[in-house]
Amino acid sequence: MMRQLRFRFLHLAILIISICFYLKYRRVSNIQNFLNEQSKIIFNDQIQINEYKEQFRKYALNITLNFLCNVRQFPGVIEQIVAVVFDSYSHQVLKESFPEMGGVIFWNIPALEEKFTSGDGRYQLFQYFRSKLASLLTETTNQFWMVQADTIWKKNLFEIIDLESEEFIEATLIFDSEGSEGLLGSMIAGGYFFVRSSNSTKKFFETSADFLLDHFATDNNVMTRQCIQQDFGVNCAKIKYR
Repeated sequence: MMRQLRFRFLHLAILIISICFYLKYRRVSNIQNFLNEQSKIIFNDQIQINEYKEQFRKYALNITLNFLCNVRQFPGVIEQIVAVVFDSYSHQVLKESFPEMGGVIFWNIPALEEKFTSGDGRYQLFQYFRSKLASLLTETTNQFWMVQADTIWKKNLFEIIDLESEEFIEATLIFDSEGSEGLLGSMIAGGYFFVRSSNSTKKFFETSADFLLDHFATDNNVMTRQCIQQDFGVNCAKIKYR
């Protein structure tokens, strides 16, 4: 369904959220309005870009532009996507290139503007941010997908994953899989996940964020542990690896 690209660190520069609603899939959510307002305020105060950062942003941005061009072929998908970016240049390019998008949010976190890889402190910060954002979204929308931009869709994810099927109807959380055999078969990858908002899923991500704040770990391992333990009564399902 999705083919992982090689540039693993690049997805850390730009995070993609797809806000899905039960009844009106193209309706703008309260959280989106709030974040857009904050984005404009921050954007107006952060217009200076040094040469090094601009070069990196252009390089990293290509991955997300490629992702959006890819999903544009599927009717209605772009309108459901909200991008969260960490620099003003990416904010401007995405808004101009894809005006039909559900939204482009500029979240000013200077540490995440620089190039970084798995294992350093900024990667830990990104994971913490993502968990806190997921927790926030559980308070403001009924359900949502969190996805990374370093993938290629061969088919429309929102159509081939039937959330009302017997496989997923009881799931409060749906994750992608790290693999299909051995230890990897039981592990969450963490790049793609679907959330049905509830008090239990809110606590799930709050606890994940709290753990990441105090421990050096990867969020997919933290979430795997919490799913196995069924913390807060969550019911985790996984998308098949192949």
